[in-house]
Amino acid sequence: MGRFKSQHDPLVLLAIAEEVFRAADPAHPERVSQRAYDAARPLVGHEESPRADKLAARFNVSWPVFRDRVLHHDHPAYALSIAGKQQVRRVLTHAEAVAAIRRVATYRSATTLSVPQYEEGRIDIDRRASGRHKHGAHLVPLPQAHVITQRFKWPEVTLAAGLEPATGAEPVFPRADAVVAFVEHYGFRPRQADVDWFGKHHRIQLVMRVRSPHSEAVAEAERLFVEARRWFPPVSRTGDRPEDWQTLADGAPELAALARAYPRKRTRAEPWTIEELRVVIARAFDALGPGERLTVERYKLLARADGFPSAKTIIDRAKKSETSFPEMVRAEAAIRARRRAR
Repeated sequence: MGRFKSQHDPLVLLAIAEEVFRAADPAHPERVSQRAYDAARPLVGHEESPRADKLAARFNVSWPVFRDRVLHHDHPAYALSIAGKQQVRRVLTHAEAVAAIRRVATYRSATTLSVPQYEEGRIDIDRRASGRHKHGAHLVPLPQAHVITQRFKWPEVTLAAGLEPATGAEPVFPRADAVVAFVEHYGFRPRQADVDWFGKHHRIQLVMRVRSPHSEAVAEAERLFVEARRWFPPVSRTGDRPEDWQTLADGAPELAALARAYPRKRTRAEPWTIEELRVVIARAFDALGPGERLTVERYKLLARADGFPSAKTIIDRAKKSETSFPEMVRAEAAIRARRRAR
């Protein structure tokens, strides 16, 4: 049939869509994926009809909703019209979350998927998809990680997607322990902003505030002090704090150890500089055993064990600085060779 136009009769589109669904999987048309739908279009003579993603975008609904209304409603056009108006405030379904996680896992060729890994893959997929199309209005973006975790528990939804359980969550320092460390090093009871500053200043990843309210963290820290028969400072006023208190604990080995054990994730506003990453490469050299070489694979193991930034971070930043991971490694090796020769 002729090439479809954007103004084509929606009733014709929906009639063709139902035919393609049933041709793609006669026994279970309600399970047809977008890829299976697109593959079935030529089989029934509708290769010129819109692709699955364009159909879903045209009616302003997700693919599962489009499929359901076409197959199970007497008046699919009306049902899709209602669903499209509700789309803005629609709640993410379990099936959609699972499908999104599967897509990102397939893209990354991963058998496990953490929240940060999902978010990195999602951004990359959406960026590549929009780059392949001159007009990307028909593209339905994947749900953001925080949207999924607001509705579902991440381990459960990844398990439903057929992935293996994650080997371990990224380490985070309990806020009650952060209050204890703060009092020990600065000598006064911290406010919430002080604890946030403590984590940022010393590069320690703290538990999110929403999961550990400040009042609860302080109460738990005070309980620990009382049980140990130690004095816990009362609520302090700004004027009661030591002068230049923010520099009192700089260089403290205990806090440096915490930063290694609970490395703070950087935000987009805090990108790694190439100089900082050269220092990281030097630290990775220090962690090598006798006779070992620092390859990308060896660095990945060290990064997981010692809290270094990911290999991808170094590779991407090196590329922007017109260098590379191997060149940075060779430069550090040359520096060490010159030191030994002195």
